[in-house]
Amino acid sequence: MRPPAERPERLITYLFETRGEWDRFTRAFVPQRADMYLRIREGGYMDYPTATTVAYDLTRDRTLALLAHEGWHQYLAGHFPEPVVAWLDEGLACQWEAFDLKDGRPVFKSRQNLFRRNNLRDALTSPDRWIPLKRLVEMNAGQAVAETGATTRSYYAQVWALIMFLKEGRNASYTQGFAKLLADAGTRRTAVAVSGYRLTMPGSEGLSTGETVFRHYITPDLDAFEKEFLAFSRVLVK
Repeated sequence: MRPPAERPERLITYLFETRGEWDRFTRAFVPQRADMYLRIREGGYMDYPTATTVAYDLTRDRTLALLAHEGWHQYLAGHFPEPVVAWLDEGLACQWEAFDLKDGRPVFKSRQNLFRRNNLRDALTSPDRWIPLKRLVEMNAGQAVAETGATTRSYYAQVWALIMFLKEGRNASYTQGFAKLLADAGTRRTAVAVSGYRLTMPGSEGLSTGETVFRHYITPDLDAFEKEFLAFSRVLVK
């Protein structure tokens, strides 16, 4: 995803030593959104209106993974004029969490994201933890955070795996649609595509934006896609 224009100023990140410091800062920094952010059980958040990351220390590796994840959200908030649907935004953010440090610089390795992989395995082996595809693509991160810990872990693990499935070219039709989505994401073209889909596809008026984007760009056959996605996920966790 290339931004329409470069942002000249640097994006801001606050990193606190303790959750208590993070809590107090959040209440003062964004009082109108503090209640939502304070539901986060661990780590931090990216405040979209200000394109600011606010986090606290979780030990080196986990903190760096968190900052990489939130840094993706900052990139979108700071450089793109339109929001990106949650399953795409969060799934892409999870791609940056795993990396090796070489000469002080990160080398990103999405498949080595053991935290997401282990949570994906849990979702696959516990029938009540797997989030059906239709619900997955209509959920937003706020809904995931408000759920139980298990649901939150499943959500992020599944969108991590979903992006990997789409980008690795297992199905040419999905891959081509994903490439088109990446080209349109964060611009008015996505909103135009959503409006066009709702106008031309019977019964689509009540669909969430996340599901409409998925149906338009990837496939309207969610059942067939989910079978392939499940098979891919089972191989991924081996």
